[in-house]
Amino acid sequence: MAVNSHASEPLSTASDRGHSLVAGLMHFGARAFGRVNSVVRSLQTARMVSTLSAMSDQQLAECGTSRADIRRHADTLMARDGR
Repeated sequence: MAVNSHASEPLSTASDRGHSLVAGLMHFGARAFGRVNSVVRSLQTARMVSTLSAMSDQQLAECGTSRADIRRHADTLMARDGR
């Protein structure tokens, strides 16, 4: 077994710890990104609902929706976007 000249523990143990640290950081980063992405999607959906709500009934009809279906329409558009 190779020995790390800078530490008293075997190189394989230090390497295993390094891999575990990297894996842990990657997992943390993925979870943090997922949360940020969820917040961004919620803000985008809220902005879309606000924009659609400001439209006239005629404009909404031209978009293929009605005032009662604004939330569902916004959710559908966000799902198509796939972000």
